[in-house]
Amino acid sequence: MDVHNGINQPTITIFFSLSTGPRYNLKANPYFSLKSILNSFIQSNCPTLINRITAVLFKGIVLDLNKTLLENNIKEGDNMILAIQNIPNKSQESSLNYQYINLGQSYIINEYSIGQNDINKNTRLLNSYEAYQRYLLQIQSQSDYQAQFTDNQSMFSTQSVLKQPREEYKNERDIKECKIEIEGQQIPFSYVYQFKKQGNYKIKFIFDKNIKNISYIFCNCPNLISADFSHFNAQNTSKMACIFSNCDNLTKVNLANLNTSNATNMNSMFFHCNHLTDIDVSSFDTTNVREMKSMFKKCTKLTKLNLSNFNTQNVVNMESMFYDCKQLKELILSKFNTKNVVKMGGMFYNCVSLKNLDLFSFDNPKAQDMNCMFYNCSSLVNLNLPNFNTNSAINMNSMFYNCSSLINLNLSKFTTNKVRYMNNMFANCTSLANLDLSNFVLNYNNNFNNINPQTQMIYPVTVNTNIVDTTNITSNCPNLELPNIICSDNNLLNIISNCLNQTKFGNQSQMNNNSMGNQMIVFNQY
Repeated sequence: MDVHNGINQPTITIFFSLSTGPRYNLKANPYFSLKSILNSFIQSNCPTLINRITAVLFKGIVLDLNKTLLENNIKEGDNMILAIQNIPNKSQESSLNYQYINLGQSYIINEYSIGQNDINKNTRLLNSYEAYQRYLLQIQSQSDYQAQFTDNQSMFSTQSVLKQPREEYKNERDIKECKIEIEGQQIPFSYVYQFKKQGNYKIKFIFDKNIKNISYIFCNCPNLISADFSHFNAQNTSKMACIFSNCDNLTKVNLANLNTSNATNMNSMFFHCNHLTDIDVSSFDTTNVREMKSMFKKCTKLTKLNLSNFNTQNVVNMESMFYDCKQLKELILSKFNTKNVVKMGGMFYNCVSLKNLDLFSFDNPKAQDMNCMFYNCSSLVNLNLPNFNTNSAINMNSMFYNCSSLINLNLSKFTTNKVRYMNNMFANCTSLANLDLSNFVLNYNNNFNNINPQTQMIYPVTVNTNIVDTTNITSNCPNLELPNIICSDNNLLNIISNCLNQTKFGNQSQMNNNSMGNQMIVFNQY
């Protein structure tokens, strides 16, 4: 449907969703006022709603009806929510126009699946950071403790949470103020509930005020199967870490209208949601987000992920962001800005279905940790890193380990002046035939900081030598020949040659401790 379709008038496609019904698409002139577009839409599609629209919301913010779409920052494909009220007469409309946030409740509706084995047992409905702490302490002595929480790379790990409690996440007071309704019946607040019958239950969590911190709110709720945030007012919410962490039966999330404009922390937001196949975060405003560590980590069944609107200009941590997204076949990151990112270790670890990855927009001048960044991306055929800045990089351990489908790898823009760890960097790249290391240098004389690869803690060097770990740097690369390697550093070239020879002659398991291909290379400081 065309709205205000004048000659040579520009149009964009937008959407209106009714808070109680379906979604409509229309073409509109972005220079027309929202009020005129809305009136035309209602008259053509929903005449019964005349004088009953109290507000128009976009990403949780009430829009100004007298401003144009452009002035309201509405772009192609954006979806607006129409808030409906029963209004006795037209004269009362103006007094109600912008009271939707106050009149309407801010709430989340979740669905929980209760099986036969769950009856009369405590089923976790929601969490707060403090409640989750108590849970961790409770399970610490149980026999399955190690089996459940062995992932020490994630902020979700039990060990890191117990050892480093974070004041910023404390939100129990706010969480406890929510009202809980189960199938329309209000119950006293509780983190857990005992169901008497099996089946699926709709549970409503109602908030009477804006909540600033929803970190861990549904963390470790294994019975949660769907979550709808379309009526939740997150306008002032800044902490969104671990919202769905370890919700391993969650299959559906509605986040289309979640206002994330003030969010700063999205660490482990969907960690271990291993039944989610599609996560629509296209409406997210991530302008202020600094932390995205493990955001989609271990979403092992995820096949679709739209990050086209992600603004990452302030993000400092992308460690393990897509770790173990095994079924993700496409990832478009063309709008990613990595100028402030410091940690990128394990970012695409075990993304075994990715065939093409274009990181043209990745600059990352501050990135220090690139450890295991593309580890076991075994289907990756094309990897584009034309602007990759490694001036600050310290750790490149196993960066391309087992990228067994890569034939050509152009790292001509890589500089390695500060790199201390390169062990297994190209190991098991069994198809690799051409390797451009034009600017790779093993730096002999710099006073580096030393970095412990286990803890990622950086500390000053206290000895007068530099150690560059090149252990097994090109181990098991049978198709890589020395003439097809571009490298100006003869020391590094000798190390690579030695390592290739060991692979070629099948003596890798018997490598001598003096072998340069399997040693820490030590340079004296002058």
